[in-house]
Amino acid sequence: MLELFHDYLLGLLNEVANPQKRVFAGYLFTAAAIAMLWLCVVEKTSPKTALKKIFDKRIWFSKSSLADFKIILINRVVMSAGA
Repeated sequence: MLELFHDYLLGLLNEVANPQKRVFAGYLFTAAAIAMLWLCVVEKTSPKTALKKIFDKRIWFSKSSLADFKIILINRVVMSAGA
């Protein structure tokens, strides 16, 4: 059971560490940097306000985001079961 959980966590880590995946950490970091740059330069917001907008709880915990998180977790379970 512990090995199954370990494999599941490694699979999740692989999702953010593999550049061939949509949720690769490098892509997410780059998107956050572009958003930060846009908000600070074009929208003329302070860096602190820009960070608050980018990491707003209403966005990260919206129904759509939670559905995306669930899909990622369920996909990992299905892919682990098939291996």
